[in-house]
Order: sequence, then C-alpha cells, then structure tokens
Amino acid sequence: MARYRPARSRASSFIEDVIRKSHQATRLLAATGYKPDAFVLPQRPLSANQMRTVLSQHFRNRTPPVRSASQADAVARLPPGKADPSLRHGPNIWESTKAGFRGIADSLPFEGGNVLPAAVWAAGAALSGSSPGQAFYRRLSAERGQDRYDEAMHPTARSVGKWTGTAAQMALLPAEGIFVKGGARLAEAAPMLAREWGVVGATGGGISAASRGMSDYLHGERSSAAEYAGDFVGGGADALLSRFGYGGAAGAAGGATASVATDVLDGRAPSIEHMRQAAVAGADSGILAGAAGRSWSNSLRPRQKGDLGERLSLARTLIGGDLPRFGPKRAVYPRGRKTIPDHATIRRMLVEAKFGPSAHLSRNQRVAYEFYGPGYRVDSFLPRDVGAIAAFPAAMIGAQIEQRHTKPLP
Repeated sequence: MARYRPARSRASSFIEDVIRKSHQATRLLAATGYKPDAFVLPQRPLSANQMRTVLSQHFRNRTPPVRSASQADAVARLPPGKADPSLRHGPNIWESTKAGFRGIADSLPFEGGNVLPAAVWAAGAALSGSSPGQAFYRRLSAERGQDRYDEAMHPTARSVGKWTGTAAQMALLPAEGIFVKGGARLAEAAPMLAREWGVVGATGGGISAASRGMSDYLHGERSSAAEYAGDFVGGGADALLSRFGYGGAAGAAGGATASVATDVLDGRAPSIEHMRQAAVAGADSGILAGAAGRSWSNSLRPRQKGDLGERLSLARTLIGGDLPRFGPKRAVYPRGRKTIPDHATIRRMLVEAKFGPSAHLSRNQRVAYEFYGPGYRVDSFLPRDVGAIAAFPAAMIGAQIEQRHTKPLP
C-alpha cells in the first residue's frame, strides 16, 4: 500500500524554495570569503529577482582585495570625505583617466599641479571671508594625499600622464629658437678659445655647487658629497650649453645631467623620474629667465648697449686669464687712422666690444683690425648672450629646488 503523502500547498512550496535559495546564497557568500552570519535575509519571503538583487548588493559592497603597504597608506591618506574608488564594482576606467589627467598637471615643476589649485582655493576662501592661509595648506595637503593615492592605485595612468605633460613642455624648446636668433655676430668676432670654454664650464660647476651650499645653509640641511659633485657636473654642462643662447635646452640638459651624476656617484641606478623632474624644472626656469634677459637687453638705449658690451668684454678678458689695463682709454693710429679701443690688456691686446645685431666696425676700426691682426680682438655680443647669462643660474637653481621637492613629502 502506498504511503500517504499530504498534498503540499503552493504557499509551503514557496517557503521551501526561499529557504533553499537562502542556503545556497549563504554557501556562495562563504566561498567568497564572507562570514555566513553577515548575510541576513529579510523577514519576508523573497522572489528570485529579489534574491538576485540582495546578492548583487552584497557583491558590490564586498571588502576590497588585500593591498600592499604603500597602497594601504595611500588609502589612509585620502582627503577627508573622499571615498575609496576601488570599492566600486568592476574596473574603474574613469578613476584611472582622472589619475592620468592629474599626472599631466603634476608634470609641472615646483609642485605646480598642487600649488595652483591650492592658490585658487585660497583666493576663494579670501573672497568668502575665511582664512586664505589655512585654506591653502588644507587644499595642498589634500592634493598631496591624492597624489599618494594615484601613485599607489593608478601607477600606470599617472606615469602616462606625467610623461605626456613632460613631452608637451619639451615640445616648446624648439620654439625658443624663434626668439633666440635675433641676428648674427660680426664676421670679425674672435671665437672662444679652449681655455675660455674650460673656465666657463668650471665656473658654472662651482657656482652650482655653491648654490647648493647656500640652499643647505638656509634650509638647515646637509647634502651628500655626491649631490655636490652632481651639481658641479650639471652646472658645468648647463654653462657650456648656455653659450649657444638656448637657455631652456641648456637648463634641461644641465638638470638631467646633475640628476644622473648624483645617482651614479651615490652608487644607485639613475632614476628616470628624478631626471625628468630636474630636466623640466631646468627647462622651464631657463626659458623664462632667458626671455627676460633678452627682452631687457633689447630695451636698452644705444649708449647703454655699448656700455653693456664693454662690461661683457671685460668679463671675457678675465675669463681668458688676462687683465685689463686701468686708466683712460688711449687712441692708436694704425696706418695714420685714429681709433680708440674699448680697453687694452696687460698682454698688449687691444679689444673692441660691440653689442647688438646692428653693430658694425667703423672704417678706422676695420683698418686697426687688419693692421694689428691677432693683437686686435673684436668681441661681438647679442641679446641672446644676456638671455643665456640670466638663464644659467635660474635653470640651475630651479633644478635644485625641484630636487628638494622630490624628497618624501611630510
């Protein structure tokens, strides 16, 4: 005789189905690392669609994966009120894209990508009656925390952004040549001698090392011997290349050379990131200072330009290891033609200085040039030389300041 089985109502079948699905959901959550007791079902029956909705909510709010120490520190340093975007479900392309754009901004030297938003924030606070100083430092701290987060969570996007911004800034270097040209030197101008090149390089290196010493004194720090030697090498390269008038290109080369030399002398592999930062800082500083120097010298009156050329000529005499004779200028009479050189040296060299692209030798000066030969030196200076003189220290100091910014932020 067959066993009697009471007919199950539709309601009891629905309840059993809900219980079975809840057990399946609990096992599924336990397999993914959740505690089963953390999954609490509502006290009412759930349909299959409602069950899927509950499960999807749990999966979207799941605990983030295990992170490295740097990543955990980056999340901990997020600005106040900033949620961790990695908690969202699936790959977050939008967050990586924003990290890339922030990387472009952070390619600017001297923390430009952080300082500029902080300055705008401070201006807004001042207009609203709040303290601009406190607003500036709060925003700067928030921007630095965002940088740490991007470096840990979106390193590739941030690197791509930085190098994109760097390439855009370096693309401006060829445009510097449009403003640097500004005429040619006199055909009679004396070329620089090997001794003069050597003195320029050594002087540039010494000034660069001295600048680091002064910076250490002002900041109460002490740089290593490798850093001083690296600055000497980079400063020498910057000074030598500045002779061609391209302050931006010379600054970029000098900053990168100093960074690489410092790393090598310290016994570590050269840092591409530090080299990029030093090159950008040197290039931007050199371009701005070089443009200011050229503009200033071009704005001088003719007599002032003549005085400037004479001073530059005296400096060249000293660089060449000679000394000018002091006293009033004396006229000379080559072939009966009178001319008054700008100065004479102890080694009996007569020197005539010219400044500007329109400067030229007079008829008597040309006779003296032909009559005395190597004993009559013609110095021809252009506005781009003044730009190079201004660009060299600016690029050198800019690269050194950027090197201090690359140290771990407080």
